[in-house]
Amino acid sequence: MADKRGRRSVFLYNQLIFGAGMLIAGFMPIWQLVAAFVFIGGIGVGGEFPLVDSYGSEIFRGKQRGGRLALIYTIAVTAAPFIVYITSLTRG
Repeated sequence: MADKRGRRSVFLYNQLIFGAGMLIAGFMPIWQLVAAFVFIGGIGVGGEFPLVDSYGSEIFRGKQRGGRLALIYTIAVTAAPFIVYITSLTRG
């Protein structure tokens, strides 16, 4: 899909699905609806990793590619636990 419509537009479309799902989930009164809209938001996130890989492979030079993609994934995987840790420090 990204090859036909362009990586940027598909990436923005994925962000739109994710953002709309999460925003709507925030206003739902029961957990079942929250779960349903979080699932919809997850569909938008699911397409981002392949897009980041393919786009990163295009814009990074061969010698930089491995290190830069590793940095992107390191930030993506460690961001949520880091934010939770920082939040736990401010609650006390």
